[in-house]
Amino acid sequence: MPQDLTEANLNAIATPTPTIALSEAVAPDASPPSDDSDPETNYDGIDWERLGRYQKPFKALERGQSFIYKYGYRLQHRSSKRLFWECKYCHQHGIPGGRFDVTAATSSASRHLAEEKKGHGYNKQGEIEFEKKRKATILEVLNKKHKISQGLANDLIGGFNKNTFQQAVIEWITENNHPLREVETPSFRTMIAAANPDAERWIWKTHRSIRLHVMQNYEAYQPAVIDELANARSKLHFSFDGWTTRSGKHSLTGVCVHHLNREGKVVDYLIALPEQLGRHTGINYAEVVSSVLTHFGVSKERLGCFITDNAANNGICLDHLSLKFGFKKETCWIRCAAHTLNLVAQSILFGKDKDAYENEDANIPVR
Repeated sequence: MPQDLTEANLNAIATPTPTIALSEAVAPDASPPSDDSDPETNYDGIDWERLGRYQKPFKALERGQSFIYKYGYRLQHRSSKRLFWECKYCHQHGIPGGRFDVTAATSSASRHLAEEKKGHGYNKQGEIEFEKKRKATILEVLNKKHKISQGLANDLIGGFNKNTFQQAVIEWITENNHPLREVETPSFRTMIAAANPDAERWIWKTHRSIRLHVMQNYEAYQPAVIDELANARSKLHFSFDGWTTRSGKHSLTGVCVHHLNREGKVVDYLIALPEQLGRHTGINYAEVVSSVLTHFGVSKERLGCFITDNAANNGICLDHLSLKFGFKKETCWIRCAAHTLNLVAQSILFGKDKDAYENEDANIPVR
């Protein structure tokens, strides 16, 4: 088909093709051409003199291009032929530690890019939004507005004690039956930070840390409890009962002690809450309670009475404990008065079939 011989086409045909000298084409000092649209082949800013053992890779990427090449150079070792990635920011600023072997995987380079530091902080989605920097401490805020004397600065710093604060958090959670995960909630941390930014820094990050410190406190106070029991002015009386979580995964046995302390005051407190393994049989209960008494140094001479509800397994438990500690079950087993009154009230109100008085729709016969 004949060409359209317009004035523009005639000028284009008449324009001679430029030529390049062979010496220019192969000059060793010439910078390699770059393609800004393809990060894999973009070598802008690279200093090849510092990379004497490396060169451009022979082959292009066979798999999908990784995001890391937007922020680094793809290199190949000249002797081993292994592939490497060189961080652009580290290379251009002379920072060591920015080169990684990516022959098999790019995870190491990705982790390097994701670090929270200048020139970094990138992932597949782009720039990473890191957590906000910590709030300024009270002393730092005052220092910006006023000239603080050395004595006042020391008083402000000494007014906050990390250990005292952390112990207060533990006691607040345990004494008020708050969940251990309370420390993980943003609202709790915001409340503490509003009162004192210094304090917020010392709140544990996870509930596991709270559990660890609670158990450490429990173990630390055990010698004091043993000493308290040994110096009681009365015999030691114990109550125990079982409890199962709603999920049914955990069964616990609470063991409480009641006695007169050295000042002659009546005291009662929980001394153990061990997990109940196996079924809630009398023998299993006896093993748990017996191990608790032995652990706290309770001898048969100091042992008083046991208070439980009227369940049959408790009777079997007391049979086994009486054989081990040498007491008479008939005189040392006190039934829980509240449980007895509850049974009496149910018997008076409902007779033998208390379920018949459940007024749920499912229990109302339809005629």
